[in-house]
Amino acid sequence: MQTSLADYVISFDNALDRDFCAQLVVQFNRLQDRWYRGGIAQMPGLAESSWAELNISAFADDAFKGFFLSLIDKY
Repeated sequence: MQTSLADYVISFDNALDRDFCAQLVVQFNRLQDRWYRGGIAQMPGLAESSWAELNISAFADDAFKGFFLSLIDKY
């Protein structure tokens, strides 16, 4: 049985404003030195996978955290 990323990821069209998403991407890329790299050589069984994570809770203010958590609850 072959699976694809679509089997594991759900998208919610228009949940975030386009400009807001662009700002998130810029900030994510700006903080590359704080990424956690997962996948290759990190976890057994993920030799063909890799990704980068950023824990925003260390950088975000309370207003942003509240906004983001409200979206998680909504969707």
